[in-house]
Amino acid sequence: MIMEKPWALTESELLTQLETSADGLTTSEAKERLSRFGPNTIGKREVRTAPFILLSQFKNPLVLLLILSSAVTMLIGHLSDALIIIGIVLINSCLGFYQEYRSEKAVEQ
Repeated sequence: MIMEKPWALTESELLTQLETSADGLTTSEAKERLSRFGPNTIGKREVRTAPFILLSQFKNPLVLLLILSSAVTMLIGHLSDALIIIGIVLINSCLGFYQEYRSEKAVEQ
């Protein structure tokens, strides 16, 4: 049973669509729905490896633009500015990698 935008429904609309009441399901109805729909579990998904997560940090268009701008800055002779831009991109990518990697590990458990 898949609903479109259940968060946008009122309580009574939601209960009607779920064919239940505020008191919940009866035991027999719960058993029938369990046999019809199966258990309420989160499906497994493909685990992303650390190198994949790290490389995905550089797919953001803004990050790519910053890398391009640092290359142009380096070509026109402003090496210190280019290194600052690259440093910021690397710090941002490391923080993003750390957060995503921890999230992946939390989901695995």
